[in-house]
Amino acid sequence: MDGYIILSIFFGITIIVFALFSIKKDLEKGEKIILQSEYNINRLDNLLKEANETIEEIDAFGEYIVDRIENKTKWALEMLSTVTKENQVKKQDEISTEVNNIEKQYTSQNEVKNMGKVDEDTKKESMPEIKVSKIEEKYKKVLDLYQSGMDIDQIASKLSLGKGEVRLAIRIMGGKDK
Repeated sequence: MDGYIILSIFFGITIIVFALFSIKKDLEKGEKIILQSEYNINRLDNLLKEANETIEEIDAFGEYIVDRIENKTKWALEMLSTVTKENQVKKQDEISTEVNNIEKQYTSQNEVKNMGKVDEDTKKESMPEIKVSKIEEKYKKVLDLYQSGMDIDQIASKLSLGKGEVRLAIRIMGGKDK
């Protein structure tokens, strides 16, 4: 019987030692898992910080691009305004040259008719009427073409006018510029 008791005690001690080793292995695995999770948490935190920095850099770059586009747009509008003004000045010069030519032709025709006896009042009253009527005819033609469906570029090239002058003619004649 003493053998059974010794064997039971030995068997009990073996089970206790086996249980302690098992618990020790579980604790080591738990520590490894905790260390690994802490490492992963630190790594994810670093990745999150880098992602936030990248987003801020991209946002700053986007603002820079928007500012550049706005500056280029302002510059382009200023250049367009300058070119439009220059074209209007050229057209006004051409119109005044054309009016002067018409005045010269009219004056020479009147001189031939009256043989040197030109009535200044008649000359002053007739010339503006001729000038206004020619401009009105031109503007009516612009409005007719515009109402027929042509756009401003096409009208300008067809009548050899500037786009600004075509827009002005449309507004003067009562049309609405698109």
